Amino acid sequence: MSATNLSTDDVVNPAFVVTADQLRQAFDDAELRGEKKQAISIGELKSVGISVQNQLGKTETLKLSILFLKPLEQARVKGYLFGTHALGKSGSDRKAIEDGDIATIVSNSKRVAFRVSLQSPRDEDSAIPPIAFSFTDKNGVRVSPIIRPGSLVAAGKDLIGIVGLAEEGEQLAFPLFAGTAPNLTATMQKVSLIVEINGKEQSLDYTLE
Repeated sequence: MSATNLSTDDVVNPAFVVTADQLRQAFDDAELRGEKKQAISIGELKSVGISVQNQLGKTETLKLSILFLKPLEQARVKGYLFGTHALGKSGSDRKAIEDGDIATIVSNSKRVAFRVSLQSPRDEDSAIPPIAFSFTDKNGVRVSPIIRPGSLVAAGKDLIGIVGLAEEGEQLAFPLFAGTAPNLTATMQKVSLIVEINGKEQSLDYTLE
């Protein structure tokens, strides 16, 4: 099939079609906000509650935070973090760091990326139930992750703010393509992430615009 005959069902969602120049611009704009210590909005954040129980039978509900980061948002994270620590960096240092960050984002551009963190339980012996993730492609078929979170409780402490989650949250990533066919196409306006907790499923919708 020629390129001119491709339907929108055969074309990858434009949220994942970005150039190095676009990523660099997003990095630079966020860097300025970081230098000025200004607040920034990054990605799309959703959460679900998870009930856990300690050895004495006491229960509490923890918040599982899941942040969706499209490629431009990934560049904004890196730019903002660099801006907060840019003081004293030379021009060559800055360029090397930015070039490296942009190259990493480009190399991972065929992934659908999330960051995940679970609120720490008050009791360390609380049992965390099994948690699994998937999303549905253009045909409603389940897609499994290629990178799964390790420990969802981040080093025994809760991550602070959206930037902390974006940088230090556990990675969750899915393949953007199944072979040469995109899992997320130009006709799709959302990606539905399915969170399975102890056998029960919840669906979280994230925008692709």
